[in-house]
Order: sequence, then structure tokens, then C-alpha cells
Amino acid sequence: MNVDLYVAFHSLQPDSAYLLVDSTAPIAADGLIGYTSRVWSEGRQLVASGGGQLYCRSTAVVPNIPAATG
Repeated sequence: MNVDLYVAFHSLQPDSAYLLVDSTAPIAADGLIGYTSRVWSEGRQLVASGGGQLYCRSTAVVPNIPAATG
């Protein structure tokens, strides 16, 4: 797995009780996933934004075999 990531910080919101992360991956095909994200404060101020690409490779499926008892 490999991740390319870009993040830009836009404002400090230290008094915000929470942060909301809004993320989307509009495309995923052939082992590549493209994504974007935005982070918003409680007061609806944009705190950070970013995006990137994730490379995934398939792995073999290993059956779940119960342990022997007795």
C-alpha cells in the first residue's frame, strides 16, 4: 500500500468544540483510489483541506479455520 497526501492548513480554531471532516473518494479503480477531504470548525470555518491518491494491491483470501479442540 502507498499513500500520496497533500494537506493545506487554512485557519486555527482552538476554541471549536469539535471538528467535522468531510471526505470523498469519487473514483476507485484498478488499485487506485483518489480522495479529497476538508476539515470544518464548529463555526463553519474551513480549517484544512487536502487530497491524495492511495495505491492498493489485492491480497489472497485466507479462509478462517477454527482451531482444533481436544
